[in-house]
Amino acid sequence: MSTENTNVWEVRSAGDGAHGRREYAWAQVSLPEREASDGYFTALLIRRRPNR
Repeated sequence: MSTENTNVWEVRSAGDGAHGRREYAWAQVSLPEREASDGYFTALLIRRRPNR
């Protein structure tokens, strides 16, 4: 998976910090080949600083 695909990233605010607003881009990638308990699923959650 290319993490450069802008369709998978969602920008969310983490609130105001000492140097201004803290915003991060988040992406979730499902890991269907991994086992999980009933009612749960496995995924990788990725955080990055969005392009400015």
